[in-house]
Amino acid sequence: MRRLTTIVLIATATIITCLTVDAQVRDLQSAKEELWIAPLSRHPGLGVDYSSIARVKLASRKETYHLREMISLDVAILNRSKASVFLLSALTPNFHLQDENGKEVIITPYGFPARGITASLFTLVEPNEIITEYFDLLAGCDQRAFDQLYSNPETIDDLKAFNDNLFVNWGRACLRIEHPGTYFIVADIRNDYVINSLSKKKVKTAVGRIKSNLLKITVVE
Repeated sequence: MRRLTTIVLIATATIITCLTVDAQVRDLQSAKEELWIAPLSRHPGLGVDYSSIARVKLASRKETYHLREMISLDVAILNRSKASVFLLSALTPNFHLQDENGKEVIITPYGFPARGITASLFTLVEPNEIITEYFDLLAGCDQRAFDQLYSNPETIDDLKAFNDNLFVNWGRACLRIEHPGTYFIVADIRNDYVINSLSKKKVKTAVGRIKSNLLKITVVE
């Protein structure tokens, strides 16, 4: 019985040791994949101009929307080069809107945009692959959206939010469109940072500024 116990203990210890070694190997592999972000000015050799390796496309599920209706915008960024490249997430474009006379229309975001850029916002994209993101923008601003989003959280609990429908989606921003007409919107992406990687030292990051196509949207009553 003692001999059997000893064998079982040795086998158990061996398994634990193997699992520990495997975990250490995985941790080492993860460490090798760790990414660091740095200003382009410090590592200019790691940057490549956006317009030379990428394309940005803006699309929508339909061409005509009603005032106070949610406009859905989809952004796709294509790596059109022959090499892998780090691209800034499609979550970060600035949108610009103008009417048919070329007059700028204000876009009012809800809340304040994030200021910090981290390595997690970059994606390694292979040749001819795309990254995508979608945005909901309200055609015309509604005061109820601001009342909901800027209400005092100390006076609203989950039950009140449930009963008063304070969980309604108002989109990420509203377009200050006051009357029907034809409008044009463009997505603008800018990046001044590069990614450092122990395992991908030769992979460059798209930097500079790039714009999407001009997307036509018709707004009716």
